[in-house]
Amino acid sequence: MGDPNLTNLWRRAFVLVAFDLDAVVPANISTAFNSDWDDVGILVKGGPAGNTSFGQDTDFYGRNGEFLDSLIDDRTDTLDFACHEDNEITQALRGVEAGVAYATGPVKVKLALETRNLDKKRRKISAGHALIFPNGATTAAENEVESFGFQARLVPDSGTLNADGAPAVWIEQRTNDASS
Repeated sequence: MGDPNLTNLWRRAFVLVAFDLDAVVPANISTAFNSDWDDVGILVKGGPAGNTSFGQDTDFYGRNGEFLDSLIDDRTDTLDFACHEDNEITQALRGVEAGVAYATGPVKVKLALETRNLDKKRRKISAGHALIFPNGATTAAENEVESFGFQARLVPDSGTLNADGAPAVWIEQRTNDASS
C-alpha cells in the first residue's frame, strides 16, 4: 500500500544561479543561499521540468543468452525552465550585454532548484556546474506575458563519486533530512 504522506505537490518553485562556480552551497535546507546566488525571477506557470537521458547503452549476455550486465555511457541530466522577467540575470543567460545580444555559447553556472509547499521545502543544487542554453522558447505575442525559455545541462562533479564510480549530479536537501 502506498503512503500519501510521501507525495508532494509543489506550489512554488524558484531557480537560482551563481555565476561564481565556487559559490558556497548552503549546508542544509535551513541555511539560506548567500549573495553569490541570484533568483532568475518569476517562472512560467507549470514550473521547471527535469529530464534524465542516457546516450549509449550496451547490454552484455552470456553464451546461453543470460543477461550479465549493462553499460550506460553519457548520462545527461537537464532542467528546462522559462522566466517571465527580462532582468539582468535572464539577459546574462541569453548573452545580452548592454542591450546587444551576442551569439555566445552556453553560460556556465552553479544551478539550484528550490520547490516549496507550506512547511515542506526541497532543493536540488548542481554538484558540478550547469551549462545554460536559451532554448528558443521565447514568447512575445500579443495578449501573452513575455517569457524566455532555457535548458540547463548538468555537468557532474567528477571529484565526488559513489561506490560504483558514478559522479555526483545533484546535491539534494529537503525538510525531512536529518541534516536540516
